[in-house]
Amino acid sequence: ELDYNENVFVRYLSLTSFMLNTDFNVKNLAFKQDIFSVDENLKQLLNNKLKLDKNEKNILIHVGSSVENKIYPKTKLAILCKLLINEFQQAKIWLAWGNVKE
Repeated sequence: ELDYNENVFVRYLSLTSFMLNTDFNVKNLAFKQDIFSVDENLKQLLNNKLKLDKNEKNILIHVGSSVENKIYPKTKLAILCKLLINEFQQAKIWLAWGNVKE
């Protein structure tokens, strides 16, 4: 469980790390080192499954909230995705939301 008083940047990196099923080292943030170390097998599996290509637009929208009784702005997210699709028709858009308990 993440401490609410933790640095917001560290909290979001923790959530991202949890979503990617990987680890990161907070010490590396200060030294601008790679903070995520992704297993190569997992990386290949994700590339095959998601068909990600660094030459294409891949958009991740992380909807974060720290409160238990949160309400996600579904209509605004739908409008945002529609605008992005109109602008980048070939883009792959991924939505990620929640906290460590979800």
